[in-house]
Amino acid sequence: MARTKPHPVVTASRTLTSVRTQCAACGQGMWIAYHTFRKVTASYWPGLFHCYDDADLPRTNNELEQYFGSARYHERRATGRKQASPGLVVRGAVRVVASVASRLHPFSGAELCPADLTRWRALRSELNNRHETRRM
Repeated sequence: MARTKPHPVVTASRTLTSVRTQCAACGQGMWIAYHTFRKVTASYWPGLFHCYDDADLPRTNNELEQYFGSARYHERRATGRKQASPGLVVRGAVRVVASVASRLHPFSGAELCPADLTRWRALRSELNNRHETRRM
């Protein structure tokens, strides 16, 4: 598929050049803000537009955000809370992944058995530590 718009790197470079030329007339405060913005942007630049180099990568994270939103919705609906439950905050790294995976494939008891017991114990320990820090 041919790209009809210029590559985002080209567009961003043109925009920053345009801002730099107009910034001089805006005063010292704007000039400092521009340089700070350039510094921060430069630190992120190498990975900022990588999704445009691979056609298989999504351009946005909307689908990923939908999974998180869905997990929050179901958690609130199941608990009756308006905000995230403490359990979701503490165990969210496990619950969200489990929620997404269980929608895609119904798991049997044998499949739920951990393959790497050492890694599973480490994860449980980490979750218990997070739980203890929230209790105190």
